[in-house]
Amino acid sequence: MEKIDEYLDKNLNYVPAVAGFMVKDGKVLLGLRKKVSNDLGKDLYAGIGGKVEVNESTDECLEREILEEIGVKVTKYQKLGQLKYINPHNPKWDMEGHFYLIREWEGEPHETDVIKPIWFDIEEIPTDNMFSDNKYWLDLLFSGKKFEGGFLFGSEKSQVEEYRLIEI
Repeated sequence: MEKIDEYLDKNLNYVPAVAGFMVKDGKVLLGLRKKVSNDLGKDLYAGIGGKVEVNESTDECLEREILEEIGVKVTKYQKLGQLKYINPHNPKWDMEGHFYLIREWEGEPHETDVIKPIWFDIEEIPTDNMFSDNKYWLDLLFSGKKFEGGFLFGSEKSQVEEYRLIEI
């Protein structure tokens, strides 16, 4: 049995979070993370999102976070991915991420004190300046495929040690 399987079998205290990826005309909107509350991901590009609040669904969180972070109201989206992030060396970063493909919205994305939104060609996404797991599953998301899995990180918070990823 692999190490990741042992962790996935445990009932860890995952923090639920969401990230949405707005796509239009072969481009995707990523947010440059300017200010983060837990020192996770500062100065990286990521989907737009954040932590799910108490009594809030992941859909509600997605809508709230995108409105707060870039001033856009999402109107058509689909949840495609669910991933568990296991950080044995820093359990406060144990998270369960819910990933959305967003096809329609109202308003124009604008910069806030937390996020600087930038459009990229889907073929030219800066995966070297994103969370290290993104390169494993972004193609599934952009293809409209559903997926789930888990990532086990080493002592370096950005180092993927093992992962499980399945298309469902």
